[in-house]
Amino acid sequence: AEAVRSIPAGKRAVDYISAGGDILLTGDAASVGPMVDALAEKARADEKFATLVETSVLRVVALKERMGLIDCG
Repeated sequence: AEAVRSIPAGKRAVDYISAGGDILLTGDAASVGPMVDALAEKARADEKFATLVETSVLRVVALKERMGLIDCG
């Protein structure tokens, strides 16, 4: 946490997804809003990034399904 403290939360989120990350974790609840906002803003402005986000979401949902964590019944 110390190593990235000086990097704005939104930038960290965008950089993480851009690098291929799927599940972004934070121990600071106050950073969630800025992270979500930055991801949404970048996705609206950049179609390639939007595709990265969508692909990431699909991987996470597929993982949850394989692990039996999704109950559609």
